[in-house]
Amino acid sequence: MSLLFGRRNLRDDDLEKSLDTSLGLPEDQRENLELDVMILEDEDGSLSQRLKKVAEREAVSAAEDSLKKMHVIKLGRCPNCGEHLHQHMSASICESCGWHKYDMPRQGKARVHIHNSSEVVVGERIYVLKNGDCLVVHNDAVSARVPAAACSWIEY
Repeated sequence: MSLLFGRRNLRDDDLEKSLDTSLGLPEDQRENLELDVMILEDEDGSLSQRLKKVAEREAVSAAEDSLKKMHVIKLGRCPNCGEHLHQHMSASICESCGWHKYDMPRQGKARVHIHNSSEVVVGERIYVLKNGDCLVVHNDAVSARVPAAACSWIEY
């Protein structure tokens, strides 16, 4: 980061280190983040520290929500509607609202079969987005985005 008002705080150095290493962002996103921080920083860096604390509180809140959700599932209830779950060896399914959670193999390939075609999109992991599209990940990069209308079924 550049000098702000001709001096540099230790907090700025700490923030720079965290921006460079802990976030693991691609170069272009890291540059955008640094620009945003420079715009928001005041002379003593208090705004940056305040925003960091807000982000930490949000992360703690999300972790609490996630843990609560896991406990609700362990108790055999749906985290969406509260109805009983049908729990299987590697899947939990709510008949009432359709919520589901299932384990996927940690190794091996996953395949998206395309409608009305013998074509198959292969990756290491497949994520189904809220709109139904499938993101196929191969070698830690998204190799394909299959529209929901084109996806027939997923094989793990």
